[in-house]
Amino acid sequence: MTQDEVLALLDKMLPQGGSGTVLLATCDGERPRVRAMASVRDGLRFYIGTARASQKVHDIAACASIEIVALLPQPDGVGQLRIAGKAVEVKGKALHDAWTRAKGYDVHFFMKGGLDDPGFYACTVEPDRALLMLPGSMDEQELPLSWFG
Repeated sequence: MTQDEVLALLDKMLPQGGSGTVLLATCDGERPRVRAMASVRDGLRFYIGTARASQKVHDIAACASIEIVALLPQPDGVGQLRIAGKAVEVKGKALHDAWTRAKGYDVHFFMKGGLDDPGFYACTVEPDRALLMLPGSMDEQELPLSWFG
């Protein structure tokens, strides 16, 4: 698939106009931890936000390697986009710009001070691997990392 085709697929299944749910995998010592998380999407970049005091942020501080999985449900099966790499905290103007462009969920629902609340933590993935499995398929296609720049 081309980058435009992947974006069109995501636009159909995970619209940028609202929040979507992704699975976030972190490591807690030798144990993996997977959680469903609200996210915002800006093109092929996903952002997650959570409480700075959460176990997720503790795990990321100890090991920045994470993976985000966006499920792509369709009547003929469920596909997925997996993005693995390093968690990178997003702050300040970059955070505001991403949340505005992606029209993400209302952070005030979770944090009184919104994006500027000191208790709010947001990150994205600096990918070292991205895999797409189309709904109804069993094959994963590796996507060029340049698409995620």
